[in-house]
Amino acid sequence: MLSFNSRGGSSSTKSTKVAPFSGISSKKIPDAHQVQLHRLEEELKKEREEKTRVLDELTELKKKSISQFNEYDARRMDMLEKQVEKAKQSERKMHESLVILTRQLEQTKTSLEQARVEISSLKQNRSKDNGKINSDEEVKVLKGELKSAVEAEEKANKAMHEFALLLKEVKDNLAITKSDLERAKIEVEENTATWRQKEESFLDCVKESTEANNKLKQENTKLFESQKVIREENARLRENLKRSLEEINTIKEELESVKGENSELKELLDKKEDALQNIKLDYESLKVSEAAAQRSLKELNHMLLIETTPKATSPYFSPSQGFVSPIYAKENANKSPKEASIASGSNLSEMKAASVAITEDMDQMERDYLISVDGSERKKKKKQFFGKFKSFFKGKGFKPVPPLPPRSNLPASYSV
Repeated sequence: MLSFNSRGGSSSTKSTKVAPFSGISSKKIPDAHQVQLHRLEEELKKEREEKTRVLDELTELKKKSISQFNEYDARRMDMLEKQVEKAKQSERKMHESLVILTRQLEQTKTSLEQARVEISSLKQNRSKDNGKINSDEEVKVLKGELKSAVEAEEKANKAMHEFALLLKEVKDNLAITKSDLERAKIEVEENTATWRQKEESFLDCVKESTEANNKLKQENTKLFESQKVIREENARLRENLKRSLEEINTIKEELESVKGENSELKELLDKKEDALQNIKLDYESLKVSEAAAQRSLKELNHMLLIETTPKATSPYFSPSQGFVSPIYAKENANKSPKEASIASGSNLSEMKAASVAITEDMDQMERDYLISVDGSERKKKKKQFFGKFKSFFKGKGFKPVPPLPPRSNLPASYSV
């Protein structure tokens, strides 16, 4: 605020409010100051518009790509936001400087107007009064006020220059911020494109994995169903196997019992076969014994026949011994008649006893063969029988029977 003293010693003080940049009247400001202020206002307006556009783009990019920024982009965004904040602060300082400068210009304008009015009024009063006022002193006062007004205008010019430098610095910073924002925008677009490609590939992978998972789920469902069927089939097979094992165990038990019966039957069959074989052997032996017995009977009949034939006609007749075989006659040729008679009688009695014993043994053996199946007993009895038979044929008193005489020597009434 500037104050000027009037000629009558009265002081007047006026204060002005800060007007907006667009509200400054160009008619009340000097021409140089008016042009400079208008240029500053235009540049400030452009900077404001540019700052608003950059902030809008930055906000749009931040909203659009906030989920797609990586750490580097986030740092870049923070740096750009700090630079915008610095630009805001610079703009605020420039605005304050502009307000101060505007106030100074208003004060300078008011002082100049007051000085002009006072000079004009002084000129009029000087032409009227012609000596009442000391014009030299008044001019000195007016010169002093004019000088102070000029100094205030120089200060205003200096402040305007500083404001222009500050505005240039802010403009340069804003240009750097704008270029950084453009690079960040390009990087964001590139990163966004790369991220979209990655996202598309990731979505494709997710889609493929989802399809694969669906296929695996379907296969798992089929496998679960097949496993369920297999479990049921295994359960049925286990039941069938259990029943089969029980049947097999039953069959094994029956087979063991049948094997035991078969072994018993086999043993019994072996015993029967052994008994049959022994019976066959005994039967063959009996046939042989029967044939021998028949021959012995024939010889006995022959001997009886010889005994019943006439004594004079038989070549084997002797008055003391009767009929004898040629061998017996030869053996007893040197014996006395008494000894020969005794030997013949004992021989005949032995033959009869042997014949009776053989017949009894044969009957007993047939009964034993029909009743008993013990092979050892049969063998024992067979051994006893053949022992008797052997003793009969090889006994001490046995003599072989001579052959029969020719039929021509036999009597006519003899018949075999």
